[in-house]
This record gives sequence, C-alpha cells and structure tokens, in this order.
Amino acid sequence: MDSKLTWSWRLLAPPPLFIFAISSFWFIALGLKVISLAWEVLGVIKAQTSNLMEDARTYRVRGSSIWAFSKSARAEG
Repeated sequence: MDSKLTWSWRLLAPPPLFIFAISSFWFIALGLKVISLAWEVLGVIKAQTSNLMEDARTYRVRGSSIWAFSKSARAEG
C-alpha cells in the first residue's frame, strides 16, 4: 500500500528536466534583466560624463576668450 502511494505521487510530480528547464529560464531571464539594467546605468553615466566634458570645454573656451579680452584691454589701457 505504501509503495502504491509513493508511485502515485511520483506520477503527479513534474519530471526533473521540466523543473530544470523552468528554473534555467528564470535564471536566464533574471541575468538578462541585470545586464539590461547595468547597460542602462552605464549609458546614463556616459551621458552625464559627456555633458560634464562638454560643459568643461565650453567653460574653457569662454574662459580663454575672456582671458584674451582682458589681456587686450590691459594692453590698450
């Protein structure tokens, strides 16, 4: 009687390969989500760095033109 009960529970249980496939799918999906989020974060960091570099270049150009103007103003005056 006990062996029949065990056998019937084995028939109801999903096969190990099915469980492995489902868990593998979820691990792969989770890994892809993590990679996607990391890629997005790197893109934001790159954009922010690019903006900072552009601001620094603009300031440097403005600063040098102001410096040139003040030197020419001192030379004239």
